[in-house]
Amino acid sequence: MHPVRRLIAVASCALVTVLFSACSPAITLDSWRYQPNLAANAAYAGRTIELANFENTDNDTSIFFYRGSDSRRYGGPVLTSYFWYCFRTAFERLGMRVYEPGTAPPGTPTLEVRMLQVNENVYRLGVHMRGAPGTPVLNRVYETTEPLPAKTDAATLEARAYRMMDAVFLAMVSDPAFQSALAGGAARAPTR
Repeated sequence: MHPVRRLIAVASCALVTVLFSACSPAITLDSWRYQPNLAANAAYAGRTIELANFENTDNDTSIFFYRGSDSRRYGGPVLTSYFWYCFRTAFERLGMRVYEPGTAPPGTPTLEVRMLQVNENVYRLGVHMRGAPGTPVLNRVYETTEPLPAKTDAATLEARAYRMMDAVFLAMVSDPAFQSALAGGAARAPTR
């Protein structure tokens, strides 16, 4: 095939792919619009944590979106960044100080999260916490599911996705093993 025709064929295929993917309905998720439905918690107030970068191991997602039924897509920003910023906001709502990767003082527990399964119906996250030498280490899977509502407009589905974020986060921080592993790390944030 002539190089110009090959280029036209490749460009045409790419254009068709972009057009069809853009036609599927997208539910835009934004970590800046996520407002955790959590209250400050004395057990967490003043504690510190280093929040490592999240890893997406779910092969049924793209970099930007996870799937829903009826060709719906949820996302917009990079999914791992979206989850990271939502978790940071939720930890801060509990009264914790969150450090970005590589910036925490020595002995600060580090939370690593793997997105094992993320779709419209389930968030399943693998959580690993590393602490100072000799402190408890946590390896757990936390999951939340929520049935699809009768009303499936974009605003309702976006609100549901934020509720699912709250639910999986609460499952984690309510777990006594998580609390114990966190308590085994650095005690409290330095006062300013």
